[in-house]
Amino acid sequence: MKKLLETAGFVLAVIGLGGIVHHFFGWFRLWTVLHHIPFLHGTVLLWSNIVLVVIGAALMVASDSVGDRTDHPRPSIP
Repeated sequence: MKKLLETAGFVLAVIGLGGIVHHFFGWFRLWTVLHHIPFLHGTVLLWSNIVLVVIGAALMVASDSVGDRTDHPRPSIP
């Protein structure tokens, strides 16, 4: 579960950062997932990308609080 949260957070953060960079500089056209949603235009699109970065960072931070499942300890090899 921890790796899933870290991966999802990283992907969301990269998509958001790519959208922000594309908004200001025109680079990373392939990473602009939110540009394909018709009702997001202009400033709303920029804020949506910022929200994606924040949610991605929050997921990566929250993954640290989710511990790995160690219900059954692994036997040690002598």
